Amino acid sequence: MDLKQQLRHDRERRQNAAHELAERFALRDKVKRALRAAAPEAEIPYTPWYRRAVFTPVHALVMAGAVAAFIFGIQILPGFGGNHTPKDGLIPVEFSYHAPDAKSVEIAGDFAEWRAGKVKLEKREGGNWYLKTSLPRGRYQYQFVVDGVWTIDPRCPARVADDFGKENSLLIL
Repeated sequence: MDLKQQLRHDRERRQNAAHELAERFALRDKVKRALRAAAPEAEIPYTPWYRRAVFTPVHALVMAGAVAAFIFGIQILPGFGGNHTPKDGLIPVEFSYHAPDAKSVEIAGDFAEWRAGKVKLEKREGGNWYLKTSLPRGRYQYQFVVDGVWTIDPRCPARVADDFGKENSLLIL
């Protein structure tokens, strides 16, 4: 079979396939019209998916994920709830440490150039030490210095290994 015959054969095959599809759609339309004419009261109007009363398990999972993301976003991400970021880009941060017998509690870290004595916490009732400050967004490693002894933050679950084989607490803003 030469090239012209092959092209002619392919064209005829495509035309036949197109005619068959057109006949199927015409038949489908005839069947729809016949069903509508036979029982017009049985026709159900189309309802968009977001207005349907029945949810599939996929809908339930998507909704549960959205609710969980909203709840955890408020608790974890800064800038939600009452913790708004000021225009200068600094985020308010509060450090606290419980040491009722301590004489001094300081904090050393990336933001304090790792110098003890540069940033001191204030002692309040019940032996709790506090510091309110503002930091730009980023990742910060830090440790508390309690009466000269370097310790990690026991309330911070995020930790990073340092260069000396120990751990630092990690703050992500």
